[in-house]
Amino acid sequence: TGSEVRTLTCHIGRVNAVAIAPDGKTAISASIDQTLKIWDTETGTEARTLTGHTDSVNAVAIARDGKTAISASGDYTLKIWDTETGTAVRTLTRHAYLVNAVAIAPDGKTAISASADKTLKIWDTETGTEVRTLTGHTSRVHAVAIAPDGKTAISASIDKTLKIWDTETGTEVRTLTCHTNSVNAVAIAADGLTAISASSETLKIWDTETGTEVRTLTGHTNLVEAVAIAPDGLTAISASSETLKIWDTETGTEVRTLTRQAYLVNAVAIAPDGKTAISASGDNTLKIWDTETGTEVRTLTGHTDWVTAVAIAPDGLTAISASWDNALKIWDLLSGKEIASINGEYRFQCCAIAPDAVTVVAGDSSGRVHFLRLEGMGDLGDV
Repeated sequence: TGSEVRTLTCHIGRVNAVAIAPDGKTAISASIDQTLKIWDTETGTEARTLTGHTDSVNAVAIARDGKTAISASGDYTLKIWDTETGTAVRTLTRHAYLVNAVAIAPDGKTAISASADKTLKIWDTETGTEVRTLTGHTSRVHAVAIAPDGKTAISASIDKTLKIWDTETGTEVRTLTCHTNSVNAVAIAADGLTAISASSETLKIWDTETGTEVRTLTGHTNLVEAVAIAPDGLTAISASSETLKIWDTETGTEVRTLTRQAYLVNAVAIAPDGKTAISASGDNTLKIWDTETGTEVRTLTGHTDWVTAVAIAPDGLTAISASWDNALKIWDLLSGKEIASINGEYRFQCCAIAPDAVTVVAGDSSGRVHFLRLEGMGDLGDV
């Protein structure tokens, strides 16, 4: 029904990130208030508060087994946590500056952190030891992604390069240097064999096994803000200013340009079947697209300010949007109808849907974390 089960209000500062454990029963939120909170998603209760960081907690990741989490903070450290007890197993203190991102390999045994100190670090999550430092970038590292097999990672930097790393040895396999501006986004296909990076007005498709640039995708006339790859790896969608472009990743050809957005496109998501995409825009709307024909199926209206994020449930039937109008909206993708609107007191910054396709977590600019369940609930109200 899209009803809100409860609002969690224990943070006293902005919520920067939230992660849901693979079983969907536990979530962890990270806040500018220097704490993390572990939540029971089934009851909505706060299990415990994790303290110890001395600056904003910027990112959190949960291992596949759900028993270990890693947080990254502006205090230049990472902390490994036992999620069952809420205790800090250890603190990783070897970064020299702000930690921007962290990713955990699928087996949960290895983590990689990316920092403004120009380095990445590989960590053994079981012992908390730094396995090695990855150096080579000449400016801050914006992002890191790990391939599905856990053996390869790709980092993106403001120094205009991507680097492919062997996570088992920590060696730099190669540097990808064809971009002429800061790399803004990178996505890895589900098979791990293809990656797409976005920089300035172009995208590049890469063969991750050889590190070769397969092709450059040109056509955007403004900064590319986001890129997503369909689950089958055959289609990608990029978002830039007022347009989206659908690409055939096998040929690198632009299938079509979607130009009916009236303002900056902030986010794009592709449904699990790859046939539907949703874009979120600064024109206060979302648009549903048929990726096979490139046609706009419909425009979703109702938000009164920038739509900042959109997520599609794993079953592909429901989507949730977050907006600066202090509202979350839940949509039926088959009909395009708004199922519910949930009003808050502050701007919504992010939203995520758990693998169970039922649990939704959203964070707002005040520090609140909101939990909802998309079934069996009554009327919605304010949060």
